[in-house]
This record gives sequence, structure tokens and C-alpha cells, in this order.
Amino acid sequence: MCKWDKILTVRAEAAETLAFLTEEDTELQRTAAISDHLIRTLTGFLVKSDLDDSSYALMRESAFKALASVGANDEDIRKKIIEIECTMDHVVSGLEDPNTNVKLAAVKCLHSLSRSVQQLRTSFQDTAVWKPIMKLLQDASDNMMTVASSALCNLLLEFSPSKEVDMIFISLR
Repeated sequence: MCKWDKILTVRAEAAETLAFLTEEDTELQRTAAISDHLIRTLTGFLVKSDLDDSSYALMRESAFKALASVGANDEDIRKKIIEIECTMDHVVSGLEDPNTNVKLAAVKCLHSLSRSVQQLRTSFQDTAVWKPIMKLLQDASDNMMTVASSALCNLLLEFSPSKEVDMIFISLR
């Protein structure tokens, strides 16, 4: 249902449904990750192409939610998501999106992906994802504050390259 031959609203709703169904079921997450190039299809939702702004926001939100859910519990799935070209760039741009729903979904996706020790030491080292999260924490809703704080905690773990002296000083300002 997420494939490009379906209409946009069907694809977005299918991704949202997938996110809901796989959120806590590791076996469903694994099945979804190997099914019909789903991860590559979902990351394709993050590319604007010919969409208007509201359609693009809907696609991004649904993709971030589904990717967060599918990658929630499995290191190999998170690696597969992150290794797709520009995924982290899309997550960072989602954190800076003017649409609050897209921001929240991007933070959830980042939180899910940041559970990976290996990815924190590799892919996350190339992207300063903590900077937009720090901006999100200012005047954030309770829900945004909870998810952004959780993602930030993952990024600040002792072995994370995101744990920089500069980050501590910036956060104290």
C-alpha cells in the first residue's frame, strides 16, 4: 500500500497504519523491514519531488513515524535505514520543518535511530543532529519535550561522539 502506484493519501495512511501496528512488535518490525523494499519506499517519501507543501508534509510525517517504528528494536534495521543515502539529512531537515507534526515525527525517528551504539559512533558522528534538537527544546510542547529529551539523552551517552564540550556550553546558554 506504500508503493508509488497508490494515491498519496493511501500511501501516507498505509505508512501511519504500519507505524501503529509495528510499534511494539519486534517480529512485525523484522517482517516489515524485509518486505517489498519497504524501507527504501519510505525513505522515498522524504523526497519532495512534485508535491505541494501540505502533501509533502503528510508524506514526511508518515514516513518518519513508520521508520521510527520499524527501526525501534533492531540494530540491523536501524543500520539499513541510516545507510540509505541522505536519510540522516532528511531527519535533520525534518527537525527544522515549520510543520509541528513533521518535527515531532522526525524527533521520534531520530530517537529510534539513536538507540544504535554502532550508528552513534559512525553515521551520527558525521551529522550534528543535536543542534536542531536543542532548538526544539526551547518553547516545546510536553510531547515534543519528552521525545526530544529522550533522543538527546541517547546522543549524550558516554560513548557518543555527539558528546562534545561545545554542546554542553551551548545547552547552558
